[in-house]
Amino acid sequence: MITPGTTFLCSVADRIRDYIKRKMATDRLWKNIAVVFSDASCPGEGEHKIMEFIRQQRASETYDPNQIHCIYGADADLIMLGLATHEPRFYIIREVVVTANDKWCTQCGKKGHYFTDCRPATSI
Repeated sequence: MITPGTTFLCSVADRIRDYIKRKMATDRLWKNIAVVFSDASCPGEGEHKIMEFIRQQRASETYDPNQIHCIYGADADLIMLGLATHEPRFYIIREVVVTANDKWCTQCGKKGHYFTDCRPATSI
């Protein structure tokens, strides 16, 4: 079960912590960035913990108003919380779910696939 407090989720959190530590120790692109990892062992909903972190940053005297915030998630409340921060550089990355009926091929003009998957009928 993928719920807070389960052995599985605790194991996932441990693996993510290990990954972050390894990347920060070995990858030069990770040397000068701050990584904040908050798992189920920290109480609260993820998006609210993120917003609280941003509020704490903004209260700091050293806060850079050009700070870029980027969050990945599909929850609609992320959009509202992101807007409520009034941060000028707040980005939310979301996946676009596309069903077969939504796909349209620019090569053959039919629905159900994209041109990259088009298999035009062969003539004999």
